[in-house]
Amino acid sequence: MSAEQNKVVARRVVEELFNQDGNLGAADGLFTSEYVCYVAGSEDLHGAQAVKHFASTERQAIPDLKNTIEDQVAEGDKVVTRYRTQGTHTGETEVFGHPTGNRIDITGMVIDRVDGSKIAELDRLRRSGDYAAARIHSGIRRAGGRELGASASNIQSLSKRAGA
Repeated sequence: MSAEQNKVVARRVVEELFNQDGNLGAADGLFTSEYVCYVAGSEDLHGAQAVKHFASTERQAIPDLKNTIEDQVAEGDKVVTRYRTQGTHTGETEVFGHPTGNRIDITGMVIDRVDGSKIAELDRLRRSGDYAAARIHSGIRRAGGRELGASASNIQSLSKRAGA
């Protein structure tokens, strides 16, 4: 497949699986049987069923979930997609924990490896400054149960440490 065709496959993952108006059933045709997703700070996802479960959980926890593609670059069998996730955190997720009722706005990148016409591998990267700021704004607690403050100095400090 051409680099442009690979971009279309990667774009479908975002549009079909990670938006409220998408089609979870599309996962079966988008991923190889050996598919693996490497997510920094979380367990790897293996196979289309795991992706469907993850996407379904995100949709339930963020009922107005909207992912948009901000930029895409492809070469050979690799596609890099920069995306933006927005919505209201009203349910439990592995990533965000207990519901807060607050808005999230996160940017991130994924690197897909396409095999034939399906995604075989995905590395998910989040810009830690944006992710940390979103967690602060959402009122998400650290592992020790301590609430993260939403002060401007905390956000600036996290952004500086993350290189944002």
